[in-house]
Amino acid sequence: ESMQKIEATKWTEDHVTWNLYVDGNNGGYIEFDYSDDYVKFGDNNNQAFTVELWVDVTEYCNKSGEDNSTFLSTMTQKDYWSGWRAQDRTKGLLRTMVAHWEDQGPSNPKEWEPGWKKSDNWTRNRWTHYAFLFRHKGLPGFDTPTDVKCYSMIDGVRQGEVIRVGETWRTYINDNSVKYRIPMTGFCALDEDGNRKEWFSGYIKKMRIWKTNRTEDQIKQSYLGVESDVTADNANLVAAWDFESTGAMPTGTEIKDLTGRHTATLKGPDGSYKWVESSSINQ
Repeated sequence: ESMQKIEATKWTEDHVTWNLYVDGNNGGYIEFDYSDDYVKFGDNNNQAFTVELWVDVTEYCNKSGEDNSTFLSTMTQKDYWSGWRAQDRTKGLLRTMVAHWEDQGPSNPKEWEPGWKKSDNWTRNRWTHYAFLFRHKGLPGFDTPTDVKCYSMIDGVRQGEVIRVGETWRTYINDNSVKYRIPMTGFCALDEDGNRKEWFSGYIKKMRIWKTNRTEDQIKQSYLGVESDVTADNANLVAAWDFESTGAMPTGTEIKDLTGRHTATLKGPDGSYKWVESSSINQ
């Protein structure tokens, strides 16, 4: 009788949570195809965007000479740097790389890489909440509001100072990402020939891209799991994937985003991606 009572309390599959594991070191990655939504965030010289995600790195990039482990990338080096890329550099340095003009150009493009590092291997085998905010016209709540600014938040807390570019002509470059229709990729970046580089193995979940600046309080709430505005009808939310599912283990290689406008496709050889029960993931 006691055994029957225990059996009656057993959780069914409906209570199981699955997270998507991608083995970038074994050829796995996610392709999101190309969309203006991923790289164009308003009129030129007046753009603003926010990238949020949770990441758990199980193995950094294993390719000799490559220190970056890329979370998401829309970047290309065709002709010159264009787009943006979020990554972990040198095992614990979280930063987002943004292409921008160095002078009154358009000429002499550069990469702008504000970041924050706590310690070596800090992002390995732990869930880390990362957010990056960028705005040409300055960030609300800070002085000199007409200057280009950006900053990062780690686990709900702003880390480091707000980065100020200053000159009005140092603006975000996205033209070649648009011209060449560079697909956004997860768990790797692409070289000029479209080949994978700077990959890693692990997990990403609760990935969101906004065409506006989130407030610090909104980022903190996301970190705490409160996301009441992550809805398909929110005009500022351009793309969102959870890569986390409760119930039966997901199947298939295509995953629609929460807005219904975009599709993520799992790529790579057999065994380079799989759904893993969340209770077995390092926290």
